[in-house]
Amino acid sequence: MGKLVVINLGEGNLETAFSATLKIGDERALPSIELLGKLPPAPEFSKLHKRWYSIYQNLGFSVRALNKKTQLNTSIISIDQFRQLSNDLEKSLNSWLNSEDFRVIKEGFLQNLNRSEEIRVIIQVEDIQLRRIPWHLWDIFDYYRYAEVALGELTYDKVKRPVSSMIKDRVRILAVLGNSDGINLEKDRELLEHLPNTEITFLVEPSRLELDRELWDEKAWDILFFSGHSYSQGDGKSGYIYINRTDSLLISELKNALKASIERGLKIAIFNSCDGLGLAQSLTDLHIPQVIVMREPVPDLVAQEFLKGFLKSFSRGESLYISVREAREQLQGLENDFPCATWLPVLFQNPAELPPIWNDLAPMSFITQQQPNKEDLILYKKRVEAWNQWRARNTELVPDLIKINLTGANLRGANLSNVNLSGSNLTGANLTQANLSNVNLTGANLSEANLTQANLTQANLTGANLTAVQGLNTNFEQALLTGACIQDWNINSATNLDGIICAYVYLRDSQQERRPYSGNFTTGEFSKLFQKALETLDLIFLYGVNWQEFVTSFQNIKVESGAEELGIQAIENQGNGTFVIHINTPKEFKKAEIENDFKQHYELALKAVEEKYRAELKAKDNAITIYREQNANLMEIIKLQANRPIHNAIDFAAKVENQPISEEHTFNEHRFNIDQRNSSIGFAYAGTANDSQIVGTQHYYAPTQKQNLAEAAAEIQQLLNQLSQTKATTTEIEKLTVVAEVAEQINSNPTLKARVINALKAEGTEALKEAIDHPLVNILIATIEGWKDV
Repeated sequence: MGKLVVINLGEGNLETAFSATLKIGDERALPSIELLGKLPPAPEFSKLHKRWYSIYQNLGFSVRALNKKTQLNTSIISIDQFRQLSNDLEKSLNSWLNSEDFRVIKEGFLQNLNRSEEIRVIIQVEDIQLRRIPWHLWDIFDYYRYAEVALGELTYDKVKRPVSSMIKDRVRILAVLGNSDGINLEKDRELLEHLPNTEITFLVEPSRLELDRELWDEKAWDILFFSGHSYSQGDGKSGYIYINRTDSLLISELKNALKASIERGLKIAIFNSCDGLGLAQSLTDLHIPQVIVMREPVPDLVAQEFLKGFLKSFSRGESLYISVREAREQLQGLENDFPCATWLPVLFQNPAELPPIWNDLAPMSFITQQQPNKEDLILYKKRVEAWNQWRARNTELVPDLIKINLTGANLRGANLSNVNLSGSNLTGANLTQANLSNVNLTGANLSEANLTQANLTQANLTGANLTAVQGLNTNFEQALLTGACIQDWNINSATNLDGIICAYVYLRDSQQERRPYSGNFTTGEFSKLFQKALETLDLIFLYGVNWQEFVTSFQNIKVESGAEELGIQAIENQGNGTFVIHINTPKEFKKAEIENDFKQHYELALKAVEEKYRAELKAKDNAITIYREQNANLMEIIKLQANRPIHNAIDFAAKVENQPISEEHTFNEHRFNIDQRNSSIGFAYAGTANDSQIVGTQHYYAPTQKQNLAEAAAEIQQLLNQLSQTKATTTEIEKLTVVAEVAEQINSNPTLKARVINALKAEGTEALKEAIDHPLVNILIATIEGWKDV
């Protein structure tokens, strides 16, 4: 928050000493510091200033004043001499302001203000010559780079305005382009037309009646802009504007219309014309909040360049004071041709009013006039900060945005608390870190919106579409969620679901898959249900599970992560080889990391198994190759058999008969799919083997041994009973360990494995299950049922 400094110089003048009061405080707060000082008489400075003023009036520039076209009398002073006079005036001014009597005021600045803060300085003064002083030349403003000075009235009042004038999404500007004789007003018009989020009415050389009628507009103007010729009367208390080529008006002749416009919301008047101190005085008498005028006659180019710089800064979110300072300082480049150009702009401030920033004039534009996605980040931060500050200053104003279309809108960090967004379309909107507490989102479409770290405390989400929303670390505490669709919504353990009020929800769009199916959730049931889901990691295996490698991998991640609390809640067989293993995951552990660690361990284990099988097959293939080479010649085979003992030949035939001569295994890649919506994992592993046959010495060798269902079941039953007696089977992981060992023993016994496969092919998995009486039979059969396809 910036600082406000008020220096009251009362009714003093340069010929006599006068008192000075300094008040310092935070914006929107009472002063915290008040100091008293004095300013001594400054007759020499007064004389120097009058000389400067007189000569400046006759520099001979083409200015925006019809009665100021005299030529410089070079016999009196040259341009270089005028520049020297200007330097002398600046030095004299600082000598006066650094006087001993005024030191307490300057020290009050230095001791209580920070250079990095934005500082508004209002000098309250009555005397016209003191108003003509270029106060920005005080050297203290060189030290405080974010400070700017304005002139203020000794007496002031704040005008009450209707609330309706404060909630708009466009800045309303009444632009009067008056008499353009000898000057180019089209440039002013172009600059205004390029302003964002505006509604501008141009009056080109209007009549008095036309101007008067527009000022009475009930919609309320935010800015009154005049460009053309003007001048002030000698006492600085009033001034004239030339509205067309034949008519000029005193500001007082528009008093009633201007007063009505101010009461309806007019906040800023800009007179980009000559000699405007009298114009400003007339307007401040009506308690207008801010007026910007030119202190002296202004060259046409200087007026254009100031307007360009001011509008650029102000419309991009800079404060009114900083915008004036930046635009004024940018005029320095013109001072070769137009000496003292930087001395001309002057701001008048009603001390009872706060100066607006651009977004204050049309606060709703931040919501309704969305910028493109490539918007500069710094500019966006200024806009959202302006919106949030406006909300903080106007807590009594609650915007009504019912049924508004904000598809894809960037509202990151915006304060939307208490706003009525019922029926609105927020599809794909970025609401990250937004304040949505107590917001009305009844029936709103928030599908695919990003609500990460958003605050939806006590928000009304009745019937809202929350399909695929990102709700990570989001606060839904005490939100109303009845009838909402939460299909594929993405929440995590840091999502706050405490106290949610919910009778029922839908798991699919168009009110499909109601939960609960009938009746309603009891109090707190929804929160408990989803909180339990948040603490569960689902590992989904699409093509069966290698239980031995699962157990090993699971134990490894428990040890490595220190997550000994990890446990298996349940194992769900969904058919077609698909298994879902529900892992209990305490809040303090990150499921994504555990999931990733398990994935790596399990994949490595599967690859190791695959490499082992490939090595075994390669060894078998090498042996077969040698055998084939030795038996390529039928005569060599006969000779070989003739020289062997008979029992050796029988033994060989038996071996060949019980084992295929060659096997081919095809391994598919491990498919590992991560479903981020429900923290699920998918695996795939498949292997195939093709039996081969060899014909030699008129003999055919093929598997002939079969076992019936009862024999296979009996052997499996025996293995299960033996391991269950020697190993614990209390926890899920212990059960899986036993199943894995049984499967490994079956697999390592070719005869038993063949019997099991024949039983599975002949009778089916269900029949084999019924033939075995053991609590672990379902897991075991699910593990080995894929063998029948090998």
